[in-house]
Amino acid sequence: MHIQTFDTDEEMFKAMDDARQAADSRVLSWQSKVKPGDYYLRFLPDEGLIVYGEIKDRLEGAEPDELEYLKELDSQPHMRNYRFGRHYSAACEDGELGDVHVSSIGMLLTRKEFERAREKHWPIEGPGTAWNRFVQHSDRDLLEQEVREFLAR
Repeated sequence: MHIQTFDTDEEMFKAMDDARQAADSRVLSWQSKVKPGDYYLRFLPDEGLIVYGEIKDRLEGAEPDELEYLKELDSQPHMRNYRFGRHYSAACEDGELGDVHVSSIGMLLTRKEFERAREKHWPIEGPGTAWNRFVQHSDRDLLEQEVREFLAR
């Protein structure tokens, strides 16, 4: 985990904006199409975690007095590559609500694969070498194959 400190609020907000712009520049075509109802897998190699997520409609279940604020939030340009959802891992088996930047999503899962991951208590390791380390996009096909085979068992 990388921790930054700042002397001023302005420095902090600048760093946050720079990080968001860098993440926006890494968004792949398929990632930009992630939508409510999709399931995904996200690798966090620095934390030794794999996060499994379900993208949800932020407005669903919101209180009436929150709707206008949430609509305004989602219409902001800086939010275009963020998706709201519930995110699960071995460290948080019940999941937590929050936003995920689509550039950090490693692959989409089917509902069946997502449910298998839940049954396996959100596994962080699988049988193949690609699964056990951070994989660059050039290895994406191998990784997806290993993940799908592991979750099918």
